[in-house]
Amino acid sequence: MKTYVSDIITCDVIKKLEAGQNYLIGSEMGSGKNYWVRNTLLPYTVENKQKVLLVVHRTAIKGQQTKYLQPFVEDCIRTFKGVGFEVRSYQSIEQIIKHGRSELIDEYDYIICDEAHYFVKDSIMNPNTVYFFEYLDNNDRAIKVFATGTYKSFSYLKWRNKLIYLKHADYNNSNVKEIYCYKDPILIESLIEEKISKGQKVVMIVGNKKTGQAFKERINAKSCFITAHHKECSEFLKIIEDNTFESDFLIATSLICEGVELKNSCVRTMVVDGIEDLEPIAQCPARVRDDEVVLFINQPTYQKLVNRSLKYESKLNLIDEFEQLGYLEYEQKYGYETIHQSHDFLLTSQRQFANRAENELIIKLNPCVVANYKYQYDMYQKMIELGFDHALKEYFPRAVIYN
Repeated sequence: MKTYVSDIITCDVIKKLEAGQNYLIGSEMGSGKNYWVRNTLLPYTVENKQKVLLVVHRTAIKGQQTKYLQPFVEDCIRTFKGVGFEVRSYQSIEQIIKHGRSELIDEYDYIICDEAHYFVKDSIMNPNTVYFFEYLDNNDRAIKVFATGTYKSFSYLKWRNKLIYLKHADYNNSNVKEIYCYKDPILIESLIEEKISKGQKVVMIVGNKKTGQAFKERINAKSCFITAHHKECSEFLKIIEDNTFESDFLIATSLICEGVELKNSCVRTMVVDGIEDLEPIAQCPARVRDDEVVLFINQPTYQKLVNRSLKYESKLNLIDEFEQLGYLEYEQKYGYETIHQSHDFLLTSQRQFANRAENELIIKLNPCVVANYKYQYDMYQKMIELGFDHALKEYFPRAVIYN
């Protein structure tokens, strides 16, 4: 039986949450996370004259969330109550903190972080995630709530105040009924064209733009390829505004993996190619909100899994060495240029002294990147030990998996 967020985190539970603590909501697809925010949390905070900051991971999703909350805003205005909440993107908050303006967000009683795995998963491409993480870690005024359907990577973060689980995700509620692990791209091309010929729409999530472009050129269908650099295209805007799209074959990078909802879209088939990370794989089919889907995954070779594991093991060895040597000896051994260019798990800054002509270089670990590498290493080790198809069972326990 499915359990919804509102069933577990009632007003009585909210009343007992403590300032400064970190709470996690494991919210699998369809568990009513947004419904809880609009119908339980915000009515409670409005009545108690408390301020809420809702944080989303992309600007486009901010617009989607604002639209979803508009009826609540109109009701507050109609009944002469203060709205009492604000929706912001992670990136905008990172810039506020980075530029020393954290007082702008100090006033909130609740900080709700949606798709909270963002702190870890985006840390390689965006090292600024650490600014908001450290701000939250040291914030003893607000009640901090983190919501995500895939929180294994997030659990690797080290908090001053231990993470408290309010709800665990139940992956038995996944909408994936069958998974086919494939190796031959020619076969998957034929399957995509067959599904489209029968009136279905197919969504494909790719690990890189080269793969996506190749499939777009080879598949004979009305298609669209959405990337982070083309997120203003009409198809992506239609997905954000109406939760549907016009193309028969929609290809996207991981841009579409989080926060996006597809409804009444005739999508029954999803393909994942070039992505081994289990969390985005689990996020992909969760975009389809109104039906079950069949998932096709390009299975990585055993050697590729081994190579990935060795890559992250090497990174973790360097992290251990940094902790043993300290930043001064580590910088002397590797040099600033090497650290700045290739040791992305380190943060560098300058410390100024009034009585010195030169600034002192400060180097420290980026806890978000460190968490990412530890998660990645453990995940690939699990795939090597169990096999890729067996590792998928963590997120798709009910699905029949064909290798």
